[in-house]
Amino acid sequence: MWTRAMLLVAMVVGGVGTAAAQPPTNDDCATAIAIGDGTYSVSYSGATTDGLQSACRQAFDDIWFVGLASASGMYEFSTCGTIGIDTIIVAYDATACPPTVELGCNDDFASCGLASRFDFAATAGSLFLLRIGAFSAGATGTLMFSIGPSTTCPAVTSLACFGDCNTG
Repeated sequence: MWTRAMLLVAMVVGGVGTAAAQPPTNDDCATAIAIGDGTYSVSYSGATTDGLQSACRQAFDDIWFVGLASASGMYEFSTCGTIGIDTIIVAYDATACPPTVELGCNDDFASCGLASRFDFAATAGSLFLLRIGAFSAGATGTLMFSIGPSTTCPAVTSLACFGDCNTG
């Protein structure tokens, strides 16, 4: 038989309660996590908003990564495959915080539902900042994203909110 004390201990140990989630280590631009080309799955809970509004729209509860281009050409940045989080993604040139040169952004790529995807021009050896945020504050869950050389899209022609292959 469960006693009141045993139930309280079970609730605390099991994670039931009102404690707020701690922000991730890459919650701010200045603490961006270094990554290489690849696909990533990260917990998206407790993030706060510190980035400015992008050309697409404001991204809330953002997390940050810094990448190094392994090749010259078009790079694909995508959250396609993420379920339950309406993502907004932005890439910036270099690693200064706050970033000033936006390479591109997307909110709701046509073939990915509420997930996002776009391509941007990169030069081998160059650094770029990646910002992943949500359409509205309070998003939680597991976030999937990928970064790497693109094999599907032509060159970026503007910073407008990109559709399929940046053409509309």
